[in-house]
Amino acid sequence: MKILFVDNRRDDFQRFMELPFAQKHEKEIEYIDSPVGLTKIVDANPDLRLIILDMLWEQDGTGEAKEFGAHALRELVTSAGDVKVVIYSVLSEEKTLHRLIPEMMTLGAYDWISKDEPKFVRSFRFERAYDEGRDILKRPIHRAILSAEQKSRSNVHVAVMFVDMSGFTALTDAIGAEKVVQILEHFYSLVGDAVTKHGGYIDKYIGDAAMSVFGASAAQEDDLYTYVQQCIRAARIIQGRSASFRIETVEPALSRSNMQVADPQIGSFRVGIESGLVEVVKFERQSETELTFIGTPVNIASRVINKAAPGEVWIGKNAHDTAGKSLDVLREIEVEYKNLPGKFPAYIIRV
Repeated sequence: MKILFVDNRRDDFQRFMELPFAQKHEKEIEYIDSPVGLTKIVDANPDLRLIILDMLWEQDGTGEAKEFGAHALRELVTSAGDVKVVIYSVLSEEKTLHRLIPEMMTLGAYDWISKDEPKFVRSFRFERAYDEGRDILKRPIHRAILSAEQKSRSNVHVAVMFVDMSGFTALTDAIGAEKVVQILEHFYSLVGDAVTKHGGYIDKYIGDAAMSVFGASAAQEDDLYTYVQQCIRAARIIQGRSASFRIETVEPALSRSNMQVADPQIGSFRVGIESGLVEVVKFERQSETELTFIGTPVNIASRVINKAAPGEVWIGKNAHDTAGKSLDVLREIEVEYKNLPGKFPAYIIRV
């Protein structure tokens, strides 16, 4: 299957099959009459190139059409944004054109086509969307790490990085939670940009912190050294942007609130890194898919960050040994971690 037609009216599907585009691709088309579970269908069909989706579902009787297709698109763009979606509806009401169509296009629909347009126009626009194919740059990361059939992977060697923003509590007390949320959005964007540009995956944002993972892709063929280095490079980029983040984001927020915080470290970053073997587990809830990474590297990275002062990058022993001589180590320290027995080597590296 390369084309999926989603509409509760089979007669509209039959009329669609009369188009030159549909006749050309007849063997590649499947029809379903419900938008429920579209994300799972995308996951299970890597060859799927195009979804044709009616956003308004007419009901029996005189009731108003329901926006089931529109709801489905809102879910698709977050969990299956790599597949082209063409909105295909009867656009006879002005409110539909002025409200739903702009929203659907903003969300990421590739095109919108009225069922009343001339056949050759519809065929041309469907063919254009089909030719574009799937956009691998928009492929949800969980599909790169686990296939549709996989629920978990064991003994996956990754580098794990935690980043947090210093002085979050004091900042919240000074300017209030609503304004701090705006600062967090900039923080998340800064961290996410550095991580993704160095081949990493943001696992989760946790208040004033972010957890990311490097090397988890099932197709990744880089050696351990490469993605530990990618993780460390991302950490250095993040620390390198700390001063501008403070000047351009934190201080203006304080100024607008006529507040000053004496601690110059507020808005600075701390980073903790460790590498090693983890278990990758997929949890699915309705249309949502979430990955969780379980293992010693996560435990160490989440604890070594608490040893760091603002502006520092600390790494665990395995990340240190994997990265090798390329590291510029400032100090080696033996530390203890809460709920982990024994002492562990930790290293502060030059940013």
